Amino acid sequence: MTPPFNYPASKAKLIEDWVDDIWADFPTSVIEDSSFNIELWHTPQDEIILTEINPRAAHSYHYNYLYSFGTSLFGDNLALAKDGSEPKTTPWSMWKKWRG
Repeated sequence: MTPPFNYPASKAKLIEDWVDDIWADFPTSVIEDSSFNIELWHTPQDEIILTEINPRAAHSYHYNYLYSFGTSLFGDNLALAKDGSEPKTTPWSMWKKWRG
């Protein structure tokens, strides 16, 4: 997950719990070994509204991740496809650490 720059890290747990709830409704066979791009609205009242789920990684963000966080969206996806390896460092985990 990659948050907008103005989103407070204090809300990370709220978003993570919401995503876990959303995924609980999907069959494992649909989401296993796949990449998804989830887009949502978060209101000032802490309401979360799903706007879309794209069944792909948003590779247009690759260079943003690379130059902002030093991570590789392409490399992470290749490792996932090769042997199911998940990245150790993600933009979401770095953002939570820096701004939490």
